Amino acid sequence: MTFIRFEAENMTLTNYQVESNNSAASGAALIGISPTSLTGTAATTFTGASGIYDIVVGYFDENDGQAQATVRVGSNQYALNFNQNLGSNVATTQTFVRRTLATGVSVTQGQSINLSGTANQGEWARFDYIEFIPTSSSLPTLSINDAIVTEGNSGTTNMTFTVRLSAASTQTVSVNFATANGTAIAGSDYTSGSGTITFNPGETSKTITVAVRGDLLDEDNETFMVNLSNAINATIADGQGIGTITDNDATPSFRINDVTITEGDSGTSNVAFTVNLSAASGRTATVNFATANGTATAGADYTATSGTLTFAPGETSKTITIPVLADLLDENNETFRVNLSNATNATIADSQGIATITDNDPTPSFRISDVTITEGSSGTKNATFTVSLSASSGRTATVNFATANGTAIATSDYTATSGTLTFAPGETTKTITVPIISDTLGESNETFTVNLSSATNATIADGQGVGTIVDDDSIPSIRISDATIIEGDSGTSNATFTVTLSAASTQTTAVNFTTADGTAIAGSD
Repeated sequence: MTFIRFEAENMTLTNYQVESNNSAASGAALIGISPTSLTGTAATTFTGASGIYDIVVGYFDENDGQAQATVRVGSNQYALNFNQNLGSNVATTQTFVRRTLATGVSVTQGQSINLSGTANQGEWARFDYIEFIPTSSSLPTLSINDAIVTEGNSGTTNMTFTVRLSAASTQTVSVNFATANGTAIAGSDYTSGSGTITFNPGETSKTITVAVRGDLLDEDNETFMVNLSNAINATIADGQGIGTITDNDATPSFRINDVTITEGDSGTSNVAFTVNLSAASGRTATVNFATANGTATAGADYTATSGTLTFAPGETSKTITIPVLADLLDENNETFRVNLSNATNATIADSQGIATITDNDPTPSFRISDVTITEGSSGTKNATFTVSLSASSGRTATVNFATANGTAIATSDYTATSGTLTFAPGETTKTITVPIISDTLGESNETFTVNLSSATNATIADGQGVGTIVDDDSIPSIRISDATIIEGDSGTSNATFTVTLSAASTQTTAVNFTTADGTAIAGSD
């Protein structure tokens, strides 16, 4: 309780008038009886808290007469004589008097206050104020305790505050109370309340009950206050009780899902991961995220991304969008991850989301070229076959190859060859070299084949390359010899002609022959 001052100029005046005075009056004004009257009154009502007070008045005692006054507070009455003659006939700091009229007076809110003055010989019974100073030592004190309650999951739970009076009083004691928000909010966390507590004579304890509302939100412990005010017949020693609502809800957890996306042939496609909070929270929850390579590589297959997700109270779902880069490479399905870390106000139940990028590009195919080569007369020459992949691949592709006889025969016309071609990602061309064995035999052009088989990560569109060995040897010539024979005397003797080929040939050579008469006659010679 603090002192309560009533300025005289603010009271209801009868035959008193307000006089301005900046130098001596507390409110820059005072009152004096009107010169046309000898008596006047100033009246008001006590608006402070009921209690025990010392009563003080401020007035001006001048030297030009001896005015008189009566001060009434409720049924209490006090006489006042303006008889000090303080050396001036006007209101100054020299003539100002502050006087205690009574001490330890019980004053009740609403009681009347009345100043009645009688003028004398120009002394106009001037008043500045009347003041009430509480004497707290004579009054019991009020205090309110703090309270704690666990909120519950539904309905309401009562929190009880106790207001105590330090000592029993012979008077009725009352005090107002009202709840006030702290971190707890009226309407959602508790039910607001206000009113007046009354202690009958002899009572020293009263309770205030506040309903605390249950919920399922994980949240910080929260507080609100119950404040006491306007005590009557007591002072307030501890006017604030703090109510703590203890949260009983489990901390929610984060989970991230797995996703699958088809990559596309150009530009980017977005893949969206969903991060869920297992239950709505009353607190802001955050979690960090970052992509990580699996078989998919950041920059080539997707765009690396990281950041923080913030869930406002009540939110349970957020998305993370990652651009996936398209290409035209046939490749295996690839994966990358989004990892969660550093959660606040939540735990992490599933920290890794896996994205599968499904390849949409056709499997490339192998083709082998045909080759024509002139055989040569000595040593070997290489016939080079080209094996092509129809499109660059993101996977390692392989294919087996082996030569096979046609009209050309391995070891005599070419060297048998076999093996495996391996195309690293991005490669589209490889060669197969087959040695061709030269000779000097005139012969027909000959062929052999190179056959592809057992392709991996590709198909075979043209699996046979034909190698044609063009013969470069001249056609051999036929010669017949002359023959001389002695005919004999009887019977027959044989004349032998020799037919020769100028060079050996790989082909069957035929020539017709017939005899013709010269000087010898067929049938007789």
